[in-house]
Formats: sequence, C-alpha cells, structure tokens
Amino acid sequence: MTELYLGYEGLIIKAAHQTHLFTIEEEAVCAAKESFINAVLNFDSTLGIHFPAYAKAKIYGDLRTLFKQYQRQWNREVYPAETNDEISFWDTVEDTGTRPDNFADENTFEEIIKALPPRQQTLLRLMYQKECTQKKAAALMGITPQAAAAIKKRAIASLRTKLLRG
Repeated sequence: MTELYLGYEGLIIKAAHQTHLFTIEEEAVCAAKESFINAVLNFDSTLGIHFPAYAKAKIYGDLRTLFKQYQRQWNREVYPAETNDEISFWDTVEDTGTRPDNFADENTFEEIIKALPPRQQTLLRLMYQKECTQKKAAALMGITPQAAAAIKKRAIASLRTKLLRG
C-alpha cells in the first residue's frame, strides 16, 4: 500500500491543490488520500479498467463532490437581515467601520451597477441593499437559486473586469 501511495502521491497532491479547492485545501488533501485508499480497496481488475484511470476518476470525482457540498453550505449562509423591531443587525454591531453603508453610499452603488443588465442589477439590489439571501432574492425574482447564483457570478465578474479597467 505504501509503495502504491508513493507512486500516486503526485496525482493526489495535484488533485487536492486545484484552484477552486484553495479555501478547503487541508480537507481536500485528506479527502484525496481517503479517496485513493478507497480506490485501492474497491478496484476490480475484472472490469477491464486500468487502475491509474480508475484512481484518477475516483479522486477527482470525490473532490468534486466535496467541493459541491461546501458550495451548498456556503449558499445557505444567511446574510443578517432586519428583525421585527426594525433594528438592523448592523446597528447592533459596535464597530461601525464594518457596516456596508460606510464603504459605499447608495449613489455609488447605483453608479457602479448601472452598466449591468437589468436582471443582474435587480439581483444585486435585493441581495446587497435589501439584505435578502440569494435564495430569497431568487424567489422574489421568480427564478431558481441556481439561476440566481449564475446571474450573481456573471454580475460580479463583469463588475470586477470594469473596475479593474477603470
């Protein structure tokens, strides 16, 4: 087993150090090692598949599943919204330097997003001005959470490109 592991250690490390796994790198390395061990234990040579191809597919597949689990968890994180007493979460935080309205006023926000298509503008307004979660914003817009995630991703990429150029 040690000899096999040493032979495939490069594949394991390369798989775990993919760019999108950067935030969960340590867990990705552990998951890749565990996946390799499972590949060794579950490999069936009678199926006509070569072990290197099986091991690579198993490791990358398990890491993809791990990332998707984290992605779903990140999407469920809730942005603090206003309570029934009309007191904003941000008003309860002592350090006012962390409040969103301190680093850009409404006019600046509107100026920045005016170059975006209407749906992207609407989604960003709901999420960042109305403090809706991505899921709630999607429901208000009549789209799926996956579509909202795609719209948000395109909007942020577009803004990043425009802000870096300008």
